[in-house]
Amino acid sequence: MSFSLKSMNIAKASEELLRIMMFEQWIRFYFLEDRDGTLYVNISQEALDRIGERQADLLPLAELMNGEEITYEKCQATVCSFAGSRLDGQRFAPEVLPKAFDSKDFKVEMYMFQLWNRLHEKFLDERFHDFEEWEEMIAEWNKLDEIREYREKLILGGQQGAGSEPQVQ
Repeated sequence: MSFSLKSMNIAKASEELLRIMMFEQWIRFYFLEDRDGTLYVNISQEALDRIGERQADLLPLAELMNGEEITYEKCQATVCSFAGSRLDGQRFAPEVLPKAFDSKDFKVEMYMFQLWNRLHEKFLDERFHDFEEWEEMIAEWNKLDEIREYREKLILGGQQGAGSEPQVQ
C-alpha cells in the first residue's frame, strides 16, 4: 500500500502562495521592458543566474515569464500554473490550494503586501533591490505595531471595518 504525507496545512500553503505572488510582482517591478507599447519581461542571464543561486525554487517561474508579453490575465495564469505544478498534489493535498487561495488570511496578507508595495513604490524604484531584500523589508514592516494592529483589524473585522490604511513607511 502506498502512503503519502501531503500537507493539509492551509496556512503554510498560503505562505508559499504569497511568496510566489510577491516574487512575480518583484519580477514585474524590475524586469519589464516596453517594446513599442507592449510590455515584456526581460531578465538578463546574469540576473537569472543570481535568482538561481538565491531563489532556486522560484527560478522556474522567472524562466517561464522571461521574454513573455505581460498582461494581467497572462500573469495570473502563469502564477496559478506555477503554484499548481509545484504545490498542488506535490507538497499539499489537492484540496488545500483552493482553500488557501480562498482563505481570509491569504486575502489579508495579499492586501497587506499590495499596501506595502504601494507605500514603498518610490523607495523601491530608486534602485534595484534583490528579492531577499524585499522579503526582509516586508518582514520588518510587518513587525511595526501600527501594521500588526491594522492587520488584526482586517482579520477580525474585514477591510470595511479596518479604518484608514496605515501610513507607515
